[in-house]
Amino acid sequence: TAHFLEHVSDLVFVMNEIHRVCCADASVEIHVPTLIGPYAAADPTHTRLFNARTLSYFEAGSDAYAGIDKGFEILEQRVGLSIYARLRVIK
Repeated sequence: TAHFLEHVSDLVFVMNEIHRVCCADASVEIHVPTLIGPYAAADPTHTRLFNARTLSYFEAGSDAYAGIDKGFEILEQRVGLSIYARLRVIK
């Protein structure tokens, strides 16, 4: 996904759906703006903000939380004005 997730109203649902439709070991790439980016909070179409820890809530092996499927492994993450993350689907 490229600059899409910051626009969704239910991030948990979307991430759970990404996990559901991907096969085991699939690679998922995510690009989102960060809190420090110049447009993250300014854009009125953004419904959420991201920081370096946001995607860790979806990592497998972490404690259950808020209906999150916890089915990803973060393989790579770069954080600046935006976040690039590459996740592996774990099933």
